[in-house]
Amino acid sequence: MSFSPAPRRSSRLNPSRRAAQSPPHGPVRVPRGSALTVSRRATPDRFSSLADDVSMVSASSDAEGSRTSTADGKLRTEGVFARSDQLDAVFYANLPVEVKQVLKNVDFYTSPYSGEVDTLTSFALVSTARTCFVWKHAQALTGTPTCYIFSCPLDYALGTTPLHCLVPFGSGREPGLILVSSSGETRFWDSIASGLAGGEHFVSIPLELLSGETVTTLTRSDAVTYIASTSTGRLLRLTVTSNGSKYHISHHTFSRPQSMYGLSRFLPGLWAQQIPQTEEGYVSSVALGKESETGRDIWALVDTRVQKWNLTTDDWEELVLEEEVMNKMRAAVRAMKWSNVPSNDYELDLELLDLNVEKTGKLLILCSYAGTEHDALGENSTLPRRVYFFAQVSCRVGTLSVEKVTIVPYQTTSSSGAPTHARMKLMASGSLVAVQFGDAVALCSRDTEYRDRIALKSVSDRTLGLGAVEQGSELLIMTATTIMKVVVNMEKIAEFDPLTGGANIIKSIMTQVVLYGSNPENPLDFSFPPDVDEGSLMSGATQLSQSILESDPELLRPNVDMQAQLTSREELLSFLIQFINDNAVLPKVSQACRQQLESHAEKQYAARMLWAMHNRYQSVTQSHSVLNEAINNYLTAIRDVDHADPERAFFRKHVVHLSELLVYIMDVTRRSSYEMNRKLLEALMEANRVVYMVIDSGMDFRRNYGARYGIQEPMYNPWTSAPPMVDILFELFNMTTKIVETPTAEVGIAAQYAKEELKKQIPDIGGLLFGCMTERLDWLKSSVAAAEPGNDKEKMDLEERFTASRPHILDTIRRIGYPDKAFRLAEYYHDLRSLASLCHKDKVYPPEANPYLAKIQESLEHFREAFAMELFQWYAENGELRTLFAQQEKYSDYIDLYFSEHPNPAISWVNDMGKGRYGAASESLLEVAKNENTLEVKHLMLSIGKLSQLAQLHEPNASIKEDVLNAFHDGLDFISVHDALLDRFRAVLSTQQGKHSHDAQADMVVRAKAKSLANRKVTLRVFKDLVRQVLQGKALGVEDIVDLLTLKDNDGEEIEDYSTALQLLDETKDLPDVRIKGAVRSVWRRIYMHDDWATIKRTKNLTDAELTARLKSTALYHTLRSAVSQDSEHGPLRPVDCQEPPSAEEIVARFPAMDPDAVEALVDEYEAEGVEVVESGVDEDGIWERIMELVGQERDADTDVFMDG
Repeated sequence: MSFSPAPRRSSRLNPSRRAAQSPPHGPVRVPRGSALTVSRRATPDRFSSLADDVSMVSASSDAEGSRTSTADGKLRTEGVFARSDQLDAVFYANLPVEVKQVLKNVDFYTSPYSGEVDTLTSFALVSTARTCFVWKHAQALTGTPTCYIFSCPLDYALGTTPLHCLVPFGSGREPGLILVSSSGETRFWDSIASGLAGGEHFVSIPLELLSGETVTTLTRSDAVTYIASTSTGRLLRLTVTSNGSKYHISHHTFSRPQSMYGLSRFLPGLWAQQIPQTEEGYVSSVALGKESETGRDIWALVDTRVQKWNLTTDDWEELVLEEEVMNKMRAAVRAMKWSNVPSNDYELDLELLDLNVEKTGKLLILCSYAGTEHDALGENSTLPRRVYFFAQVSCRVGTLSVEKVTIVPYQTTSSSGAPTHARMKLMASGSLVAVQFGDAVALCSRDTEYRDRIALKSVSDRTLGLGAVEQGSELLIMTATTIMKVVVNMEKIAEFDPLTGGANIIKSIMTQVVLYGSNPENPLDFSFPPDVDEGSLMSGATQLSQSILESDPELLRPNVDMQAQLTSREELLSFLIQFINDNAVLPKVSQACRQQLESHAEKQYAARMLWAMHNRYQSVTQSHSVLNEAINNYLTAIRDVDHADPERAFFRKHVVHLSELLVYIMDVTRRSSYEMNRKLLEALMEANRVVYMVIDSGMDFRRNYGARYGIQEPMYNPWTSAPPMVDILFELFNMTTKIVETPTAEVGIAAQYAKEELKKQIPDIGGLLFGCMTERLDWLKSSVAAAEPGNDKEKMDLEERFTASRPHILDTIRRIGYPDKAFRLAEYYHDLRSLASLCHKDKVYPPEANPYLAKIQESLEHFREAFAMELFQWYAENGELRTLFAQQEKYSDYIDLYFSEHPNPAISWVNDMGKGRYGAASESLLEVAKNENTLEVKHLMLSIGKLSQLAQLHEPNASIKEDVLNAFHDGLDFISVHDALLDRFRAVLSTQQGKHSHDAQADMVVRAKAKSLANRKVTLRVFKDLVRQVLQGKALGVEDIVDLLTLKDNDGEEIEDYSTALQLLDETKDLPDVRIKGAVRSVWRRIYMHDDWATIKRTKNLTDAELTARLKSTALYHTLRSAVSQDSEHGPLRPVDCQEPPSAEEIVARFPAMDPDAVEALVDEYEAEGVEVVESGVDEDGIWERIMELVGQERDADTDVFMDG
């Protein structure tokens, strides 16, 4: 079959132009008259006169048998272009020299070329607009084929190549040749042998086309019958006949038998509804249907219609069926619910391209439409795209119906190469469809979901013809550079699993890229189908990557040179990711899959680097190898021990488990530390080398090539920093440090050398440990890791471990003689706190004497305030404030910034005082003094703070803050109370001889000053502890001082201490209100408990004056008088109002270290105080009122004196 080589859009022809070029419709069935001198029926009788005495029919059978005899032959081993489970594409034959010369450097966009591979005659041809080349393609297998050259009938209007068909005459002689130009000029050579002499002897006939009509297709029906079609919808039969030794070609337009036509004239009603009427249209395809005793069916694709003709044995043609199928095709496409189908018919732009017929009689119609799809970046593609599919159509009861639609794995864009009209070839009785495009051949199974394609690599190459036997499983593909043979395994295609087959196809494509893609002689290009499925892509890529890592023999040839074999695998993995990138499908690969692919490549690279290092250090005289033993142990553990060379076996098959090998490395190293027959220094040295090489190489690969994989940091659970890797590095670092810094049992020059080497390894191991922990933390801090259970705890533990270990690691590196490496490591990981610490490992003060002063200056210039903050924090934490303030003038701004970001009033007041900021210094001192526990320091801070508050009057626009100044007054008053108590306690101690402990001194004070507490054990213990703290010089809180003032025996002038306690409670602002109220109630209870109210109430034989004197001697009277005069906020509480004791919660808040039993006992004693006060009788017989009256009289008297004065 031959077609117009240029692609055309039949469904979008301009209707007006088509109407202008086409003549009016004529009758469908008309008599031929005398167009042919020899009838169709007589043609077979003349076959006996052929020169080789072989009929054309038998020639067809012979060619068929010879063609299928090679189906089971072995593939040529010298040229495999592609190989998968389903097919093999191999070199078949070269093109003749003459054809190569013509096709060399041709531009297929501007120069028309067409071709054909005829499996019936075993000949092939290539045609230009002027010349046609014919040769026997099978002959090219064993030598240089003979090339027959013919001049073509010229098409001056369109300039296209002629349509062509070879005419089989059997296996005994060369075939003939028919060339038909688009303008209808037909040339016939009865033997291509004349092509050796220029091909000047031929029969030429015109096809008598209408004005503007062109020939569109030429199809061989049998050895003597050929069907031509035109742009106006006409079909013509060309017949080869013989007259003696001469052959002729004749033609006529399809028509009906004359007898029927005559009968219809007499019975028009009988035939009017049964005879279809044809319409004009562009015939884009003609296909051969079933053959029977009465004739043969011919199917034609005319614009959007399908016609069925019957070629009778009586040389008549009858139109059996004509049906419009465009709407049915559109409905079938939309029923598939494909995502790239436009919503309206205009944008869909559906086109019917080709037609073929299966042996079952079902039609296959090749179609295309304008697809819309998101490109690789997720945006709408702007390239015009054609999506291809074929429909399986059945004909029942005179109507066509679409049964199935199959997508073709090919799409065209404006960059798809030279345009070519897509055509189908059927294989394996129609169960496999081959679709020829300009730059590819697509293969689609009719019954399974198998789909694949064979694409050309070079943009200057193109397909010229396909040769296939419908019943066979071989396909010949002729391109502009070669002829290749594709052998299809139909059993594998029949077994194609839709669940796993897609992934296997993708894997197969990538495998072929790896195996054959790098061969410059391979004309094929390997790429993914346009609708590649994400799951299949990722599954296939992962499987192939794993296979490469495991040295799959189908991918890698055996190689005893392990370094070369490792390099080959590394190159294959690189080729794999490059292929994915070149096909712009990386966005379809998930991050998890990308990272798995990269992890494979990392391990492969690390394995190659490890093997190279192992070769450098490996020696036949070496007594022991940690790596070799670890490999043996690993292989034993997985029960893979049948290897003459375990080391090579591991590197060949088990690189994917490289990280697991390090666990065995560490195990061997540990055993070397206590087994007598091992040398620990050598073992540790080798273990350090191996672990460092594996992990560092993996990280190095990721840094250099991670962008090729499109990795989004952080890496997903990276193998290089998995918890076992971090633990191994920690253990190696600590073990190596211990060996280097302590004496060992191994002595001598070798041991000394080993120690020096181990010392050199410490900075590398330490730096790698930093990198691993940083990498692991980056992963654990990601949102993906946060969603996984258990990662939060690991993150916290690792952060704590990293923070604690960084200074130790860096200081160890510095200590063993590599300070510069320690500094660089701290700087690289931005560990500025450790950097500040490293800068002060020698003399710190004065700053000028620090040997690392230049490093401090350099770090400040580089990291600026970030380093300054850590530097000053180090000074603050390590008590080097003198060094900080010695540089106050030099780093004034940084110091101010430090205190603004790290408020520390205990230090910042010094900076403020130095810069004359007295108000700020005063407030800082006040804040610090509140929490100061040493009395003298507290006193000093309050004194300096008060002076600073007054000194700020010298600042511009400054004023004294009264509330701050009053706070200093209150604080200093509080200190005065401390001092007064201390003086009284020391007065007690002054009567004692010798030195005593603070506990002993407290006992002395308790015995002298707290006799009333003898029966209150817990209260007594609290009182004693407070006395001891005062004697130690500690500054107590308000509640503590109040207890000391009110629990002791307040005799004489000390009776005023109760009012002092209330005054302190009035002034305090740092206690919760509930605790202040509780303390006030306690003071009033103790005021009442100070006196013996039962005695006071015995008034017998007492004068009123004596009773008044008794009442005025009570603590209640003195306190009330003082409280009234001072306008206390916590005025007098009657016994019933102060009975409530502090709660257990209040006591625990004040004494958090007190055990629960003591808290309960103290609550009981407080309750006892309340009961005692209520039962004392002070609130009976008007005593409480009389005391209040006396206090009022005293107040009035004081007022009169004040007024008189």
